[in-house]
Amino acid sequence: MTDVTAASTGASRRLRIAFFVTNFPKLSEVFILNQALALIERGHEIDIFALTSPVESHVQPGTERLEGRVRTAGMPRSPLRRFAALPGLLSRNRFGEALKCLDPLREGAEAITLRHLFRLDSVRAQKLDYDIVHAQLGSVARQVALLRRLGHIRAPIVSSFRGSDLSRYLAHGMPGAYREVFSVSSFIMPVAARWVDPLASLGCPRDKIRHLPSGIPMARIPLREERPRGGDDFPRIVSACRLERYKGIHHGLDAFRIVRERHPSAIYEIFGDGPERQKLMAQAQRLGISDNVRWHGAVHHDEILRTLPQCDLHWFTTITRFDGRTEGVPNILKETQATGLPAVAFDHPGVDEVLLPDETGVVVPEGDAAALADASLRLFADPDLARRMGALATGRAREIYDLEHLTDRLEAIYRAAAGQRAA
Repeated sequence: MTDVTAASTGASRRLRIAFFVTNFPKLSEVFILNQALALIERGHEIDIFALTSPVESHVQPGTERLEGRVRTAGMPRSPLRRFAALPGLLSRNRFGEALKCLDPLREGAEAITLRHLFRLDSVRAQKLDYDIVHAQLGSVARQVALLRRLGHIRAPIVSSFRGSDLSRYLAHGMPGAYREVFSVSSFIMPVAARWVDPLASLGCPRDKIRHLPSGIPMARIPLREERPRGGDDFPRIVSACRLERYKGIHHGLDAFRIVRERHPSAIYEIFGDGPERQKLMAQAQRLGISDNVRWHGAVHHDEILRTLPQCDLHWFTTITRFDGRTEGVPNILKETQATGLPAVAFDHPGVDEVLLPDETGVVVPEGDAAALADASLRLFADPDLARRMGALATGRAREIYDLEHLTDRLEAIYRAAAGQRAA
């Protein structure tokens, strides 16, 4: 049965869907919230099973619509606290099931870190009576597969792969890591087209693979208007990400120092927080650019969206991690492109699926701050080129990544999976 056929047979029936996620809500994973809210708007029922709750000062608008629908396993972040909880976990769960959760030869890191056991503990008293179970990450899908093996999940399973959950296993040569996930999942949904062949090479049947990018709610994305400049002709550059080393903001600061030499009034808007923030602020101070860098911290996503149209350029500076892990398809790049903001981006995997080099922005070698600055200065010197790039970026991003269109496709996949079960 094809996705289209399944969608046309019973397309009006409300579905009961369980999302399994790492944690929720999480500022940097607004795409999961957007997906859930889009499905709720269509009348579906969503419950979210999270392994942990993030410790963040802000939550995204719309999260309140899922109040009472989020089940948290309560896994402590501290490894010591996790192992202190081990006796209680063992006493509450069947010994045979707990033993399978703790088998490192089969379950790997999920066993050693007790993720499997905490997940089992969170669902043991739940009646998982759903039409669809959606694992929102490959590593989470491994836990869902174990729950299926133990008999706690009977509904059809679909599994999304988003980036590091696949690149990590490829980098470390672990071809069998997802064998059980491929077996129990009705469909495997990579967000990046470049993951299709690697998934097949790891043993996923090609007829199960459905490339499905994360959608963007375009109605909430403002269009950029030409910003009047003052006599100083100051450009504004924006980056938005979690402040971790692999996000590359240290390269952005190095590049901004070069830009500021040409444009002394330039502004670098940085949204996000994380463990590197103090180190990055100290770097800006050393470079003599701290007066021109605005640190917004962790904010509601809508605040970022309101700022994007007021800027002239987006810098995407993510670099490959030391362990070989990479991004999937960067959602912030989709959003900035949808506003009509041209981008200069490092040549990181996934960028080429959003940004057309020399058409909707410029791609430079990963980690090359001088090239990042040089490309930006060329765009500032040619506003007509930047305007043309922004106009093409808007049309392309809104056509490909519209959340409503992609939710149509997701619904069809769900109904096809449910149809397979009924057959």
